[in-house]
This record gives sequence, C-alpha cells and structure tokens, in this order.
Amino acid sequence: MKKNSRISLQGSSQGNPSDAVDLQVNPLGFKDWARLLRFLQTEFAYTRGLVDPPSTVFQMTEADLRSRAETENLLLGHVDGNLVAYLFLWNLPEKLFLGRFAIAQACRGGGLARKIVTTTEAHARNTGRSMLELETRVNLTANQAKFNALGFKMCGSRAHEGYKCQTTCVMQKQAVRL
Repeated sequence: MKKNSRISLQGSSQGNPSDAVDLQVNPLGFKDWARLLRFLQTEFAYTRGLVDPPSTVFQMTEADLRSRAETENLLLGHVDGNLVAYLFLWNLPEKLFLGRFAIAQACRGGGLARKIVTTTEAHARNTGRSMLELETRVNLTANQAKFNALGFKMCGSRAHEGYKCQTTCVMQKQAVRL
C-alpha cells in the first residue's frame, strides 16, 4: 500500500497566487476524480491542434485516473485549496517516470515546476532511483525549453504507433543529491 506524504513549500514567487504551495503524494481519501480530469484536460487544452496524434488525455475517464493511481504515485499541488498542479510518478527499475505533468496556467512561471522537480528528485533518491525521465511532444518546444532549464536533457525520441516520424522527445535528469 502506498503511503501518503504531505510537503508544504513556502515562499512561492513571481505570479503564484499564494505564498504556500501544498504538495501531497497519494493524498489520503482523495476521490474527486471528476475535478482532476477537468483540470488535466483544461491544462492540456493548448496542445489541441499542435500535436499529432492528439493527446490521449482527452480520451481519459475518471476510471482511468483512479486505475492509474492504484499503480503509480499521484502528486497534487494546491494553493489556498485550489488544485494548481498534477503529476503521476511511475517507479521504474532505475528511474522515476514523470507523467502528465500539468501546472495551472495562472501558476506558471513562478517556480512551481522547479519545486515539483526537486520534490520528485528526493522521492527518486529515497526509493533507490538515480534518474528522472519524462516525455514531451516534439512540437511543444516551449515545454522542451522549460524542462531543459530544469536540468532535463534530451536522450532520445520515439514515434507513436502508426507514425513514421518522431512525435515524442524523451528527456532525463540525474536525481541530484543535496
């Protein structure tokens, strides 16, 4: 059984609507899958028309999220009780995979992504993993630049099934010891 952990990060800056971001991994009793699905689809809406094939986030259901939370670690971020960040953490043998990384539009650019990456690095180290990995679409160059600024480096790419050209960039970051 996965353990709930709660991390409060003080001192958000540059546009975050509050001075405190409350990050929770596997929040106990979480049941608001409908709100989580709406948040995820809202924050991925800008990708419509930019990525081909379209993101599968728009075909996801509440049941899909619930099912994923049974095998992966769910990280949620709140400011003043409002959901502002979402991420699934998948424990792989040597690395921690970060999936569906989403931050509310109003909270972007204020250091929240860096705080989340720092938190996931600690989780990776605490579970014996030395690497973080994520994927972003080839067309989403701003995402690639953001992840690069957070210390991720391009390490490969792949094509979705049925596509001849590369559609996804694979990026990794060493889980740095503090």
